[in-house]
Amino acid sequence: MPHTLTHMQIRELALECGYNAASIRERIYADVEDGRDQAGFLIYTAAADSDGTLGGLVELGKPENLGRLLRQALDRAHICASDPLSAGHDPSKDQSLHGAACHACSFVSETSCERENRHLDRSLVVPSRQGDSPILPELLSQIPATEDIETVTADGACDTRRCHAAILQHGPEPIIPIRRNGRAWEPDCPAAISRNEILRATRCLGRALWKKWAGYHVRSRVEAQMNRLKLFGERIMSRDPDRQTAEIQIRIIRHCRSDQWRDIAHS
Repeated sequence: MPHTLTHMQIRELALECGYNAASIRERIYADVEDGRDQAGFLIYTAAADSDGTLGGLVELGKPENLGRLLRQALDRAHICASDPLSAGHDPSKDQSLHGAACHACSFVSETSCERENRHLDRSLVVPSRQGDSPILPELLSQIPATEDIETVTADGACDTRRCHAAILQHGPEPIIPIRRNGRAWEPDCPAAISRNEILRATRCLGRALWKKWAGYHVRSRVEAQMNRLKLFGERIMSRDPDRQTAEIQIRIIRHCRSDQWRDIAHS
């Protein structure tokens, strides 16, 4: 856990002051002998030059700023751009030496890490979501009751009773592919009956034809746009909300091919 926390703090320091993260190094201290469970870490600059004083790196190390940076690092670690793959990573499957960690959330330059980015797991520091299904009901509850929703399209991770029930509660039709090993549910509620109808149609038409018939592939366009937003990084330059919106739209146009932009313009 101290190792992962150190990486989170290094990434937050580099993001806050603009100092090169590859020039920051770590040193982990731990003592568990004689029942003394204590640990700490030291973050220092790799080169003895004046860059360590630029961008407020020294100022951020003061107690009045360090607590704020630590809270920001912990808040940022809850969600990773590679989730749910990162959050649900099982090291036993690929013989790796890290858990819920990747280049998007916990890894730093190998010159900065004593252990070469091994033995990292952010789920030991903060609770990480295993997928989108736990937050789908919460997202649906934020939609005003006056808004009409025809369909809710989600991937197979949302093939749960809780998600199906939350979708039907708001009225729309769920378009969720059944997992490949999925079986029929006991028809004891509307959510189970609706889900069994999807399973019956999938078995009758086949997965590929069902996705085309149900309009599931439209979801890929939304996924492509969200991926472009993730490419922008964690921050945008503009401060005014209207300018922030314009900046995001300009960046989307820059990342779109001409044929993709025509599809967006007509949608």
